[in-house]
Amino acid sequence: TGISNMEVKSMMTREQVIEIVGQIEDWKITQIVSMNASAEELLEAHTGVIEQGDLEAETGRRLSGAVARLYDILIAGEPSWPERDKTP
Repeated sequence: TGISNMEVKSMMTREQVIEIVGQIEDWKITQIVSMNASAEELLEAHTGVIEQGDLEAETGRRLSGAVARLYDILIAGEPSWPERDKTP
């Protein structure tokens, strides 16, 4: 008589991705949406990006495959913030 909500994750929309992480490059949004990750997974990955720390050490657990992949997508092509502001 149907599949329960526990068995199927609904795909996030472009708007939901932007709501969670802010405006990012289109290719990143496309990859995130195509992963069919949950909003919770994206939020966890985004938190790690904001904190710029060792996400696994801070959360006390290993990143799941989806969260680790989302984290990699979010940081791809981003400058190294501490290095960027250094003056020679």
